[in-house]
Amino acid sequence: MNRSDPISTFQFSIIDFESAGELKGQADVPIQVGITTRDSRGFAVEEDLRSYIQTTRPITWQASKVHGIKKEDLFSAPQFSELWPQISTRLKGRIIVAHNAGTEKKFLSHFPLHRFGPWIDTLELSRKLFPDLKSYTLGDLIKIFKLEERLTLAYPTLDFHDALYDSAATWALLENMIELANLWGCPLKTVLDISGKS
Repeated sequence: MNRSDPISTFQFSIIDFESAGELKGQADVPIQVGITTRDSRGFAVEEDLRSYIQTTRPITWQASKVHGIKKEDLFSAPQFSELWPQISTRLKGRIIVAHNAGTEKKFLSHFPLHRFGPWIDTLELSRKLFPDLKSYTLGDLIKIFKLEERLTLAYPTLDFHDALYDSAATWALLENMIELANLWGCPLKTVLDISGKS
């Protein structure tokens, strides 16, 4: 991937995980994944991926209150390893995008040889491009930039804290910020330097 090429020449994979939540003495685990793929014109490159992920670990009350996922939703879900071929196909050869990407990087590190990237974290990018905003949560940024209707039209049955909806919201946010900052013609390296990620 040539980082001197304009960012408009690349494809993007936007990923989000919902998790079981922090539990003392037990590692957090993913229980839902959502991936959208887009080119710079906003067209889908591959079919969206939205799947629950099987786990034997309990979902914390706090996590379930946020995303609404219960253990019953996971009964027939595939294991994370079973989903990996579908996940890796969508990530390969593309810029990976996430909002507050630490969770996504952590869960993908279960497959340490994947070598995907580079990454753009829309949380960091929004802080650098728009330093005077009052909030940088994904939901608040979507409201600030008035992107709710666009998402509702595309995903009418979903909402925030659904992994697919959040991945689509992250793309809407990234696309909007790049347009506002007139970055589509800039080299990929410039955008990575702004966001402070690689």
